[in-house]
Amino acid sequence: MTEKSFCVITFPSTHQALRLESRAARERVAVQIIPVPRQISSSCGLAGRFSCEDQKKIESLCQKNNIQWEEFYRFYTDPSRPPEIIE
Repeated sequence: MTEKSFCVITFPSTHQALRLESRAARERVAVQIIPVPRQISSSCGLAGRFSCEDQKKIESLCQKNNIQWEEFYRFYTDPSRPPEIIE
């Protein structure tokens, strides 16, 4: 049985998050801009939520468009499992 999860990318600024949203829409890669989840940071800000299957696409899109990011995380739908940093 596959465990259900989704991935999140964090950014050093809201500007970078909005740049990813724009570039991803052009490339037809699904990214939803969300508030940074409290499980990973108490600061305000924006993050991108996406299917973990698209992690390499998102990373490539950021590199190609000089979009700065901080970390990639995997979140599980099981609330007892904490988010994991994706290396």
